[in-house]
Amino acid sequence: MRGTAYIQAFTLYVDFSGYVQGVYFDDLNLQVLVKCHDDSVLEIALNALKLLEAKSITPAQAVAMVNQAAKSGGGQ
Repeated sequence: MRGTAYIQAFTLYVDFSGYVQGVYFDDLNLQVLVKCHDDSVLEIALNALKLLEAKSITPAQAVAMVNQAAKSGGGQ
């Protein structure tokens, strides 16, 4: 991004296989999701809830997603 003084990215990889393995990203496209950190955390919490309701993640994974988002600064 031209003229950018600071950027923080948050990546999330969820693996349901049960195997511990490394994750490597070759190319990331970054997009501004929301401007407000609180809105970002809320959006991630809603997504975590949807994944939890679909039984795609465990309650512990949902909590970890929201905690990480809150600590990350929301991608600002």
